[in-house]
Amino acid sequence: MGLTKQYLRFAPSGNLNIISSSKCNVVFVTLEGKDGRFVAAGASENVVIWDFNIREKAQVLSGEKAEVTQLAASPNKRHIAVGYADGTIKTFDLRSGENISIFDTDIIVWDVVAETGICRLAGHKGVVTKVSFMKENNILISASKDTFVKFWDLDTEYNFHTLVGHRSEVWGFCLVKNDKYLVTGCNDTELRVWKIFNVENNDDDNTLNINEEEANDVNYPLRCEKIGSILRAARGRVISLTTDATNDIIGCHGSGNSVELFYMIPEDQVTKKTNKRLNKEKKKALKADQDEASISLEASSTLHDEVRRLVTINATSKVKSIDLILGGGGEVRVCVGLNTNSLELYSLSANDERKLKNKKDEENNVMLKSSISLQGHRSDVRAVCFSSDNSAFATASGESIKLWERSTLVCVKTVGCGYVLSLTFVPGDRHIIAGMKDGKILIIDISNGDILEEIPAHQQELSSVALFPNLKGIASGGLDKTVKFWNFELIDDTTKETKCKFFISLYGHKLPVLCMDISSDSTLIATGSADRNIKIWGMDFGDCHKSLFAHDDSVMGLCFVPKTHYLFTCSKDGKVKEWDADNFQKIITLQGHFGEAWCCAVSPNGVFVVSCGADKVIRLYEKTSEPLVLEDEAEEERERQENELATGEITAVPGQKQQLLPSRKTVNSEKAAELILECLDVVKEYNKELENVKPPNAAPPLPPIMQAYKCKTTDEYLLETFKRIRASDMEETLLLLPYADACEILEYLPRLLKSDYQTELLVRLALTLIQAHHEPIVANSTMLPILEEVRDLAMSKITKLRDTVGYNLHGMAFLQRKLEENEGVKLFQDATKKRKS
Repeated sequence: MGLTKQYLRFAPSGNLNIISSSKCNVVFVTLEGKDGRFVAAGASENVVIWDFNIREKAQVLSGEKAEVTQLAASPNKRHIAVGYADGTIKTFDLRSGENISIFDTDIIVWDVVAETGICRLAGHKGVVTKVSFMKENNILISASKDTFVKFWDLDTEYNFHTLVGHRSEVWGFCLVKNDKYLVTGCNDTELRVWKIFNVENNDDDNTLNINEEEANDVNYPLRCEKIGSILRAARGRVISLTTDATNDIIGCHGSGNSVELFYMIPEDQVTKKTNKRLNKEKKKALKADQDEASISLEASSTLHDEVRRLVTINATSKVKSIDLILGGGGEVRVCVGLNTNSLELYSLSANDERKLKNKKDEENNVMLKSSISLQGHRSDVRAVCFSSDNSAFATASGESIKLWERSTLVCVKTVGCGYVLSLTFVPGDRHIIAGMKDGKILIIDISNGDILEEIPAHQQELSSVALFPNLKGIASGGLDKTVKFWNFELIDDTTKETKCKFFISLYGHKLPVLCMDISSDSTLIATGSADRNIKIWGMDFGDCHKSLFAHDDSVMGLCFVPKTHYLFTCSKDGKVKEWDADNFQKIITLQGHFGEAWCCAVSPNGVFVVSCGADKVIRLYEKTSEPLVLEDEAEEERERQENELATGEITAVPGQKQQLLPSRKTVNSEKAAELILECLDVVKEYNKELENVKPPNAAPPLPPIMQAYKCKTTDEYLLETFKRIRASDMEETLLLLPYADACEILEYLPRLLKSDYQTELLVRLALTLIQAHHEPIVANSTMLPILEEVRDLAMSKITKLRDTVGYNLHGMAFLQRKLEENEGVKLFQDATKKRKS
């Protein structure tokens, strides 16, 4: 048996360059008790909390594999819910940075405390664009691309009202003035305003309205009526609508670079403004000699009286998301997330009622307080290279070159330039040579950040720059089909010009070759192509050693690890892979990018690998001391593929209708179902062994799994197994169980309920299993006595538990009142009020 080749694993070492993902919104959060200073932004799979005062990261909430797509802050701004592209929702405590709960996710309503889904609301025919809770009523409002806005009663899980006054997709909405008005945005330049009436407080509820088109027997809690529109200055569709915490400021933006703000005037000012308008109209009517009886004036306030347009913010590039906060003195702070991987913070006054005559006045009234942009490139990174001492690496994009310190992942220098396609360090690491899209070669001084020289090298794009092995010059290749050699020192050349003799030509790729590299011992050359293959060639005869189907899309980057025949590739499929060019095997697939991966580079010592992608993330990987076995890695990859096939939202019990649950089938629910089945088998076998034991003989030893769980009886083992299932996976897990096993669990429930332990969990088990297998259970006459016993026990145990909780609650309230009377101070104070005061 031959020796097994051993590899070392590369693991992620950090992410950099990304400031704010264009696929995610931004929200204000509260840290250290300070408002309006910290902003949360999605950064690939992580959430970054930025401090606008020092323009640095204050906190990073790490994710796993999916990209962050939506953020929502709690009303007190101290917790944040994060939605991911795979449907997962996580909630984080910003004070500790810990993940509080995880949900796997029509519209789904979740119980954050119990970590379970409450209901799934199905009714929209298009993609749901926004949902929002009402403050005063237990009602959820949803908007969709099907042009409808729906009102859902969460008590009955019923859609009781639908707004149909939109002609195109509804992209966003917001509730203002304590849920008095609903503002919706569509594809046009009009913001439609709807007034929400509370039917319970309406005296005309019992009267017959002959103008109503539909007559319904159900008295709905709310009704809506369109009262007008607000015209936007920007063109195109509405991207998002948002309000501040007080719901007084409305922020709106489209696909351009402008943010429009509207102020909902307080009621006392609305009354003054309305009376002033009415007096003016009366005077005009009297001057026109009109009869006072013929003057038709609206005594109530109009939409024009309640809304005031604030100044328009013009950002430096296209706006992708905004968030607002209203501070003291009427100061409005607006955080703007741009599509150029940057954030901007603007400040303006909401109390300024001056009429701004021109754009100059608007610009003077809006102040750019801070911006975060130097920590990342504005466009995709297209070139990367390491310094010779492995301590730094440089990246280049369409507008700049940045130098990063590898140990701290901090940008230490930025040089503005044109579109760079290739990059390399000069020996000594004091200069960088860049190949430009216009065919020029730039020589850049790193210490000063100055461009020392521009050399017109090629007539078209300069796609590649490579350093000579003797470190005395470079070779450049361009799309003008020429390769040029350059020396670093300007000396008299006695041999006049360098002549290169044609060596070999390599044929085999079906599509253009996009990248190549030669091993450090000059024995192998590897090429990557748009045909998704990498080919490994010998440098002696030019023969193709092997052609490997490497990626699912074009191979964009390829580089050998120095002093080895290992190589890394990256592709438009977003993956980064390591290969062994000697035995032509894939070693490992690294966590790649959400989108195309454009380039990669390996450090001179072979310890670090860096990759750059279209998601604006630069990922750094480091070699670890952990050994890697190819067979085990291949097995893990097969398991991941099987897990992906095992997940989804389709939940159906064999023989039953598909159920719309507020959860989705996950790998955890599959594993939990297997855990329950294993538990039932162990309990069944152990009970048989106990039955076969006669009284004089000792009981058989406990199974190893029961000993590991520290359980002395089978009942304890069953309870421990059910406890270990995550609350959000419980329903999906039970639906995966066969009917026979579900009946077996129901048979164990009476004995478990008598133990007065985990009563809520056991009752939830019973309800879920009976609902899932209702028809066959009802048809089975042998299950009737068991169900009756479970019903009686559950009612008595739940009543006892409720009485205990109520007794303890009122007892603690009584003790609190007694202590407060004796000591003369409040024992428990509201922490929120204390902090505000």
